[in-house]
Amino acid sequence: MPYSHLLPRLFAVTDPDIWSQLSEGERNVLENIGIEMDFLGMKFKSEPSWREFTLAFAYISALDRRNTGEPDKYAWVIGDCINEGYRLFGNAKVDAWLKEFNQVTHLRNIALNLTGALLIHLQSVENYVRGCCAYLEIKGIDISPGDVLSEDPQRRKYTLGRMAKGLQKTGVFNREFRRRLTDFVEMRNHFIHEFWVQRITSTGEESGIPTLADYEDAIDFIRTLAREAVMTPKSWTLRSCGVEHRRN
Repeated sequence: MPYSHLLPRLFAVTDPDIWSQLSEGERNVLENIGIEMDFLGMKFKSEPSWREFTLAFAYISALDRRNTGEPDKYAWVIGDCINEGYRLFGNAKVDAWLKEFNQVTHLRNIALNLTGALLIHLQSVENYVRGCCAYLEIKGIDISPGDVLSEDPQRRKYTLGRMAKGLQKTGVFNREFRRRLTDFVEMRNHFIHEFWVQRITSTGEESGIPTLADYEDAIDFIRTLAREAVMTPKSWTLRSCGVEHRRN
């Protein structure tokens, strides 16, 4: 780069332990961006692109959030990064992005808190459905009250998906109940197995990190699934499950 000799060190760090909180994956990302890390600190090997700058800032900010020791340990490092961004990309662009970055971080924290709460509730719903299947002695679902109450995980491993398929085959339950249970199982499985993996790999085209829209969509999905998780146990009533069928 013709002006690379003008680039000062982005981060002048004298504490060699400052980088110890980086995971191997995070360190690899920073090295792939072209950042040199040593006991003296950290610097770009060449002038970074906007995407590289925003990713570097995001990772340094993450280190600051993990810091449970010395207050403001990373504050001046973050300040140096911001100043370097001002120099390279202009104050207006950096300030606008920092505002959005703070909003994204706030929404991400909300989404992660909701995720933990929903995961716990989904487990309780699954156990509730398992108990209903056991006590109703539904044909085709080989689960007993003893299985539900057992401490042996092998006896309690009957999955929600298997129970839902068994319920569908009985022909006892009305169409709306079957539809709602099927939709709930599909949403639950997506949430457990794919939801966050897809969002981790989803990033903004310009900044390289998830956007406000990504987290807004995530929170909308979590709230929708949470509502269904609350309603699913309530749907296990005679009216919802089979009265219509029995009247026919």
